Amino acid sequence: VDMVPGLKDPFARQKQMYEANSELCKSAERRYTELQHQCNRHATELKSMDSMCDWHHSEACLEWSSYVNCVTKTLCAAYKSCRDDKDAEYDQAMGQVTELVKDRKNEWTSTQTIKCALMTYKRNKSLEESDLDACGRNIDTEWLDLHKVDMPPRLTCDERATMPEYCSASFVSQISNAAAQAKKHVEG
Repeated sequence: VDMVPGLKDPFARQKQMYEANSELCKSAERRYTELQHQCNRHATELKSMDSMCDWHHSEACLEWSSYVNCVTKTLCAAYKSCRDDKDAEYDQAMGQVTELVKDRKNEWTSTQTIKCALMTYKRNKSLEESDLDACGRNIDTEWLDLHKVDMPPRLTCDERATMPEYCSASFVSQISNAAAQAKKHVEG
């Protein structure tokens, strides 16, 4: 039945448009399915890479921790050994200095007593024991004292390994959060 004079099929044009658009839709659906498979493949690869990255990160942190721990212990042991040696040398030197100061004071007292006795004898043409006692009483030896210089304080050496920033819990948490957001975006 002709509804419009001169047209055999009033919906022919719509039918043509439908068929043309239907073919476009099927093509778009095929392309969408292709892209969805591709996206799923990439998401699987990303998940695999993410796991591998986590593994490498944990391995790097363990290696770093082991390295730092070894270096720190070695340095602390070397410092302790060196400091112990230097403390012993210092104590030995101070013991020797104390003896030398004592000897120098005795020598100085003796020379000054002899000098005083000679001057007393020259002046009095005689020398009594009381003169010798008087000569030895007021001799200043304080200027011969060496004031002990203390060793600098020992440094504390923490033998615990310190982790680099990229191994800290907060850094790992930030990276995990960023990875989770990227996954959500990709998985969509």
